[in-house]
Amino acid sequence: MSRAPANPVPHDEQDRSGDFGKLLGSATVSITGDGMFLSSVALLAAHYTRDPAAISVVTAAGAVPIVVLGLPAGALVDRWDHRRTMAAVDAARFLVVVLMALLIATGHGSIGLIVAVAFLIAAGEAFYGTAAQSILPHLVSRSSPRLRRANSRLTATRILCKDFVGRPVGGALYAVAGWIPVLLNALSYATGSLLVAGIRQERHRPATGAPGPRSLRAEIGEGARWLWDHRVLRTLALLVAVDNLVFSAWIGLLVLLAQDRFHVSGVGFGVLSGCIGAGALCGSLLASRLGTRFGAARVMTAVMLLEGVATLLLGVVRQAVVAALLLAVVGCAAVTWNILTVSARQNIVPEHLAGRVNGAYRLLAGAAAPVGALIGGAVASFTGIPQVLLGGGVITVLLALVGMRVVDDAALRRTSDAGED
Repeated sequence: MSRAPANPVPHDEQDRSGDFGKLLGSATVSITGDGMFLSSVALLAAHYTRDPAAISVVTAAGAVPIVVLGLPAGALVDRWDHRRTMAAVDAARFLVVVLMALLIATGHGSIGLIVAVAFLIAAGEAFYGTAAQSILPHLVSRSSPRLRRANSRLTATRILCKDFVGRPVGGALYAVAGWIPVLLNALSYATGSLLVAGIRQERHRPATGAPGPRSLRAEIGEGARWLWDHRVLRTLALLVAVDNLVFSAWIGLLVLLAQDRFHVSGVGFGVLSGCIGAGALCGSLLASRLGTRFGAARVMTAVMLLEGVATLLLGVVRQAVVAALLLAVVGCAAVTWNILTVSARQNIVPEHLAGRVNGAYRLLAGAAAPVGALIGGAVASFTGIPQVLLGGGVITVLLALVGMRVVDDAALRRTSDAGED
């Protein structure tokens, strides 16, 4: 098993603090646009069709690219400069979303257009997300406390900008014209691209392995094997894959549940969706402290149990206020899990394999999402949306009780300290 160097990149916290600020600024702008886009796209999809299966295809389209591109994206990110990759992806997404706004404004929008754009944006995220996770240790060091704090700041920014600002504003702007929040999202991508491009050149990343040129396939295989041979990270990836399947089965249908059961407007749906962010913000503030005090594995088990119970109850409640509270619990649980697992992975994985292992992990974690979305749409079409939530809640509770027994705090500490399984 490969060992991560104790301090593979010399780090000067003062020198790179400005670069982390640029990364944080880019995230602030582009994620605000994402929030507006997500609310407007959900409402646009419900405008073009009332078929749950068709709406679920939008969710699936946003998840398929990580399955197709996850592994090659990870290998290419290890070859390429991370900041240039991120800047180029955001520039490309700007062009795609500007075109979408133009088509909607001229009356040429359709559910097919939404599916196509969702796919292209997610294709860019396969590269952007892997590069962003890989570049962070260069900016804040590989120490667990600093990584947790940096991930907490990025996560809190993501939550505030997407769920507290972007989603409600997107729902409100949709009431004026559906193309406005889409256009603003395009502009946010352009701004984010410029900010990321201003990050200074990365220090040379040490390469290991066989000398000379290597095929992309061989590099992909090296990263995938490293992850699969690592018991802790492999188990976490499989756990989150099942959890993603359940979440994706119902989250795309939330707009129909909100309109048909809770009878909320476009603005109301944006606020209801924003409640996920309220809980997620709490998770971003508490995750590091809870993990330190009680142990990361114990905390992950607890939050997965909470997520399962909340999902189950969403299938039976009829009051929008109660549903809002349950969505907050789901958001808190999901973000707490994410911060603890991402920080552990960034600390454990050898630097020269960061892109490939992150890509392979994201593939395992994301491959179940389109399957879950399609299953959720099909089940909802035959039995109803509440049954999707009830079944998903039961599965998540069982996952927490059975699956997390494989990962304990001793194993997490051992692999974090040694960089090996």
